Formats: sequence, C-alpha cells, structure tokens
Amino acid sequence: MTRIAGTNIIKAPCCGALYSTTAFASINFMAGEHWTDGATENSLSQSDGGLRRCTCGGYFLSGYAERVGFIPKNTDHQEEQTEYSISRIFGKIGKLLIAEDKAKPQTIRKLPSQWAANETVIPPMAKSVTGAAIAELLDSKPQNKNLLIQARRLYWQYLNNQFRDKYRAHREIHKDSFPSYAPSAAQMDNMTLLAALLEDHDMVDELELGELYREMGQPLKARAKLAKADEEDRKLCEMQLSLLEMGYSGLARFKY
Repeated sequence: MTRIAGTNIIKAPCCGALYSTTAFASINFMAGEHWTDGATENSLSQSDGGLRRCTCGGYFLSGYAERVGFIPKNTDHQEEQTEYSISRIFGKIGKLLIAEDKAKPQTIRKLPSQWAANETVIPPMAKSVTGAAIAELLDSKPQNKNLLIQARRLYWQYLNNQFRDKYRAHREIHKDSFPSYAPSAAQMDNMTLLAALLEDHDMVDELELGELYREMGQPLKARAKLAKADEEDRKLCEMQLSLLEMGYSGLARFKY
C-alpha cells in the first residue's frame, strides 16, 4: 500500500530554486509489466530516478538536492522513508543515495507553519525529464556523472520502447518465442556510453551491466557480470541467463 507522509521541500543545486516532492511513508511497487532493461509499465511507484528540469534550464536529481524542509501530512503521526523505499523509489541509483546520505548527515529544519497552512505557497514540483526530452539533456553535455548515468539509463529504456510494442504484438500470437532484436546505431552508441559510465562508477551494478552487454550482443561480458550479481537480484538474473542460453539478445518482459 502507498502511504504519503507529507511533502519534502528541496533546493535545486543549479540555482537554489525551491521545489516540493512527495514524501512517501511506504510504496506499492507493483507494475503491469517488468522488463529486463529495468523499465516498468503502469507502475505504482516513481520510475524516473528523480531526474528533473529546473525553471532556470538546469537539470538535477531530486534525490541529491538539499532537503530544506518537511511538511508532515499528519503532525500527530509522522513517518520517515525507509532505506528500502528510497532504494526502490529511485531505482538503480537508490543504493548510492543511501550510502552518500549516511556519509554526510544533513540538518533538516521544519518549514514555517504558514507553508503547511496555506497550500498555495508551497513550491511547485519540478518537471520530470522523460521521453525525447532526454536527448536535449544529453546534448547539453552535463558534467554531473550521476545525473548523466540516470539520463542515459532512461534514454536506453526510451529507445527500447518501440521494440516493446513489437514484443507485445509478437507474444500475443507466438507465446513461446521472441521477436528479432537489432538495436539501432543510436541505441548501440547510448548503451556503450552508459556501460562505460557504470564500469567507472564506485558502486558497480553488475546486473544492469550484464543486461547492457547482453543487449549489445556481447554474451561473454554479460555472463561475467551476471556471475557477480547480488543474491537479491536472483529472479532477474536467472531470466537474463536463460535468454543468454537461448542466444537471444533482446530485452524481455518478466514477472517477479
């Protein structure tokens, strides 16, 4: 069940503009579809990793923005996010957010009471960056590595959307086979750059790298990465290994 604890007020790192974000006490992570590239369809939770565009034209990750205040939904019963919910809400980057938050404690101050009393003065929510708009972000050549990783991750999933439609149509008729998959030059370029960024990151996600190499048609690299995957990712890892056994490099839909 999804429960809202209140509203977080965050400060954009680019210009200091204030924005509001929903503070969840608990999250329902069910989705209509789960895909091996990490994408979900009809999900009940946030799946964009907190990638936002500021009114100044800059971009930022909401999970890295300074939290300057909190407006509780119910002052008699205030609930905080758990590490598990943070990890799931922000997807692949969630574990890194938890690690960094522990490393540098923040001072949280409660907002003036009039903010909670008068909803019209609560800062707006920042605009999500999705779909074709991600290409514009990438063209701006952001220097923040974590932001760039999340942008390329979302772009990877976005470029796979056309194949998702093909996959659904194929599986409606052919229940036991998969449609042919041939990534475009743009897809290969983005996956190659994303893999390089992830390989050079302090917290390597072996499962995600395994999927990238599998979709790029590099099964040996994919197997090497999947062999190091965490036990908690066993369900997806087994799906990826079975696809490798079949010699199939396309993304696939699966159930948890």
